[in-house]
Amino acid sequence: MKEFQNFGVIAFSHQKEFIIDNETSFYIPELDNIDNIELAFFKIMNIIKRISKSNIKTELIAKKNQMINQCENVLIDLCKNLLK
Repeated sequence: MKEFQNFGVIAFSHQKEFIIDNETSFYIPELDNIDNIELAFFKIMNIIKRISKSNIKTELIAKKNQMINQCENVLIDLCKNLLK
């Protein structure tokens, strides 16, 4: 997922650790349960519609994600999750 984010792809996930902010990625907890998949679909489609109307700059999103997803930061995140 982080590799996709580094190319400026908007991400949707039910895993909070992949969510950077509400500009580059979106937390959709309903994706975790097949019974809620239709609700997840509508949430994602509403976000896509809103984003599509804005003048999104995927290059800027990619740069932001690349800074956040640097190897050092990923290692820190991994270590934090191991300690939980």
